[in-house]
Amino acid sequence: YAFVTPKGWREGDGVLQNLERIGESFDIYMNGKLTRTEKAMVNLCRRLDVSANVQEGTNTLVVALRHDGRRHFWQDSIDWYLTEHTVGITGPVHLEFTGPCYLRRAHVMTYLEPKPHLVYETKVVNLSDAPRKLTLSCVIAGAPKVADKVVEASPGETTVRTTFDWSAPHLWSPADPYLYNADFTLSEGVARRDALRTRFGLREVKAKGQGMY
Repeated sequence: YAFVTPKGWREGDGVLQNLERIGESFDIYMNGKLTRTEKAMVNLCRRLDVSANVQEGTNTLVVALRHDGRRHFWQDSIDWYLTEHTVGITGPVHLEFTGPCYLRRAHVMTYLEPKPHLVYETKVVNLSDAPRKLTLSCVIAGAPKVADKVVEASPGETTVRTTFDWSAPHLWSPADPYLYNADFTLSEGVARRDALRTRFGLREVKAKGQGMY
């Protein structure tokens, strides 16, 4: 696959690959050079950093399946052992172009006891060689305001974790599968560096004795 970097993108900025559906182990080559190696996984392969070896202008990206026997099923494929469900890239693929800092992922964990509260965890990536002072904000419509968090991001990856109480959330249930959107924004001064949205519901499941509650 050949692509051209967008205007304003410079070497040292980020290039993220999203593979919505791939059930086997694979290698990613950028301009003929091995960029990363991944084992088969159940989770969607989103925001994989393929920045290494990208140059300004035209580039060539290759995803090579390894056929190492590792495969994973998908929720809509109970007969996962059939090769048509697990071989090859069977979902959309797209690239994202970022600056030198971006959010690799955002994950929301929900708890109802001893009182309702949320924990969100994000991975902030700094591709530059120097520390950067960033601001991470999280907005959830219908939830209490979450204070912005200042992140001293060293080169590499920094994990940011925040907990806040929520007195009366709208709970998810099979009869009322209500979901919230959590919008994360990463800024440096007045410049917005990245944004990411994740959806979640509030539901607690417990194992007690032989049953699930």
